[in-house]
Amino acid sequence: MHRITTAPVAPIPARTRWAVAAGVGAALAAAWWLGDTAPYPYAQRGLLDVPLPFLTADRMDAVLQPRPGERILEIGPGTGLQSLHVAPQLGPQGGLDVLDIQQEMLDHVMCRAERDGLATIRPTRWTYVNCLTPTGHSTPYTP
Repeated sequence: MHRITTAPVAPIPARTRWAVAAGVGAALAAAWWLGDTAPYPYAQRGLLDVPLPFLTADRMDAVLQPRPGERILEIGPGTGLQSLHVAPQLGPQGGLDVLDIQQEMLDHVMCRAERDGLATIRPTRWTYVNCLTPTGHSTPYTP
């Protein structure tokens, strides 16, 4: 008969356990965040103002290249983090149209725009009904 012996196993340090738990929590949060397609609840609007590492103002400017006099459409502006950055670049002759299905988000954007003295942002509350013609076919945005 063979006797099996094992070496004592050192306990896992608390710091390592916390790091693993945080990593699992972050992975679950990312899966939820990226898989959620519902409108972001207004009650959690504070999270929308957290800067995203890959969507910086410089990168957005490089992609959009907003110029004075242009009119830009932003769908789902949230709390207006990007709106308030782009709108001033369009000048007094340009404009930023913001569409959202939540009136609270539009009100929030407009409150911030008024605070910053921006008069070129135009809000529109959007519903599926706005997209339909009298025959029931969808139509492009034209306000």
